Amino acid sequence: MNPQAIFCHNSACPVSGKVGCGNIGVHSKKQQRYVCPECKQTFTENKGTAFYRLRYSVEVVTQVITLLAYGCPVQAIVVAFGIDERTVATWQQRAGVRGEPRETLFISMRYYQQNYEQDIEYRSEEGLRGAIGRFHERHHQFYGYHFEDETIELVHLKVSISEAAQRPKINLGATPEAPQRNVSRLVYESATHAAQMPVYRREGLSVGSRFSGPAIIEEIDSTTFIPSDTELCLDENYNLILTLIQEG
Repeated sequence: MNPQAIFCHNSACPVSGKVGCGNIGVHSKKQQRYVCPECKQTFTENKGTAFYRLRYSVEVVTQVITLLAYGCPVQAIVVAFGIDERTVATWQQRAGVRGEPRETLFISMRYYQQNYEQDIEYRSEEGLRGAIGRFHERHHQFYGYHFEDETIELVHLKVSISEAAQRPKINLGATPEAPQRNVSRLVYESATHAAQMPVYRREGLSVGSRFSGPAIIEEIDSTTFIPSDTELCLDENYNLILTLIQEG
């Protein structure tokens, strides 16, 4: 492990993004985790990369991404590596590898006079017979039984067109703007305790905003209560991150 080559990924941390400054330590050699003494967050070496939280080895993921970059069909990779097609698509998106738009045909099937269907992918190399075989397998997987000789209804067809694209980045200003209170409101934190609390609009918060409760955050479809022993931070993906404040 080499802490000098690692930087803190917490956008709200004062030393975020700084490399080789001696500000990163080893949290656990067994778990291969680092720690930032400034903000106390821990993270792995591949945090922020296409390899983050993947169950496959770096070598396998690298091989697959390289093949995708050179135009190898996804189905060929699925067959060669035995990896689920959705997993390959996720790796492709993480790595920012753009491929040709992929068209997938699904057939909604059900046994005669059933009230529910299963969407089965139609594969030209298998034909309709192969799709029906996989319908029997899917039905047994979901409900514990299937009928090989039962009449099957083809309810409708679906076409899905997908293409890998890079995740949009949210621009983080040099200094997050201070959140603007809209109003204050008397709120009961418990049956016997009431307090006057500031109310913020979610859209008025900027990335990196940080403050402690008690407070209320309102938006068009929900209301979030921030207890008095909790600190809130808005991360780079605009998620509300709540952290319990440790006393002492």
